[in-house]
Amino acid sequence: MHFHLPKPLHGWREFAGEVGIVVLGILIALGGDQLVQAAHWREQVRLERGALQSEVVGNLDSVKVRMLLEPCVRVRLRELSRILDEADRGIQPKLATSVGFPLPNGGAKGAWNIALTGDALSHMPIQEQLDFSGAFANSDNWDAIRRQEFDAWTRLDVLDQKSRLSTTDLAGLRQALAQAIAIDGRLASIAPYILRTTNVGQKPDQFTLKEVFGVAGYGDEFCKPLLPNSDRAGER
Repeated sequence: MHFHLPKPLHGWREFAGEVGIVVLGILIALGGDQLVQAAHWREQVRLERGALQSEVVGNLDSVKVRMLLEPCVRVRLRELSRILDEADRGIQPKLATSVGFPLPNGGAKGAWNIALTGDALSHMPIQEQLDFSGAFANSDNWDAIRRQEFDAWTRLDVLDQKSRLSTTDLAGLRQALAQAIAIDGRLASIAPYILRTTNVGQKPDQFTLKEVFGVAGYGDEFCKPLLPNSDRAGER
């Protein structure tokens, strides 16, 4: 039997050639793996970017809804102030409808919470990461203020429950009304900033207040006169 052994390498040039072939093979393998990884993260970033942009639009929609309600809020606040002024003079309130509250709605944060625990976010450009972080931070702040607003309006519904107001009732209502007025001012000043600068290049959807009430199935009574024979159009 004859065994054919590999020919021995002769000289450094031949040895370097063999080593070069091995190194080239390793580099090609590593390069191919990097290309696969790069393609994978590009796809993951694309999907996450789309999910985050969709949530940003939803958050902008919630701001827009509140701004569409703003004329109704201001009229209602004036009506409540008038009612409390009359109650101070001994005139008990007679309401044409319930006090109600500005339709509550908040944006989703699911995709953002998932992004914070995953790796795709870190593969986005740093400025894009900062833009998304700023947008969701402002949305969190907006939702927190709206929760405070809902609390104030909930305390104003004492007017729905009592036909005669005590001194204690009036004090609580005055406090709740002052809080509702202050919060309304904050929301009115913050909303344009959010819509204009923390939107990650997105815009809210197009809809009307009537459509919002239709989807929610409630809330339209908030834009109806609280006082009998009140001319809301003239008060706005």
